[in-house]
Amino acid sequence: MIPGRSHPFAIMIVLLTALLLGSCSQEDDLCTEGGTPQMKVKFKTTANKLMTVDTLYAQVQYADKLITIANGNPRVDSLTLPLRVDGSGFTDLYFSTRKNGPKSTVKMIYTEEAQYVSPGCGIRKLYHNLRAEITGSGPVADVQINQNDLINENKTHIYLVFKP
Repeated sequence: MIPGRSHPFAIMIVLLTALLLGSCSQEDDLCTEGGTPQMKVKFKTTANKLMTVDTLYAQVQYADKLITIANGNPRVDSLTLPLRVDGSGFTDLYFSTRKNGPKSTVKMIYTEEAQYVSPGCGIRKLYHNLRAEITGSGPVADVQINQNDLINENKTHIYLVFKP
């Protein structure tokens, strides 16, 4: 070996080592398993037929914030709504079919379960034993629970039955 000159074999080892170190990363760096699921809602008539709501206003009381989900949206056939993750055991939902019209308050009551997913995703909340209470003189006449457990967003969890 000549002093002051790098050996080609040493350069190759350094490059291979750098390549191997650079390619080593955890598979869980990105969250691909999904986080806390939202509740999927569809609408029915009192005759128990699926329906599209002509105009819908929907809000969710999320801790100390009121989140607008639908603000006069036309022709709505379903929504996905977030539920609280703070351990309160309930989330209040508000529905109306007119901007200043009467509102229905639907209180979703549940038990929460924290589930560890991965280093990249962290913890997600799952909801069990879903049930509902309706108050107000708004358009919602009834709530039909379709899935007692909210563990993913694949299926409809509840149906809101609208007054004629």
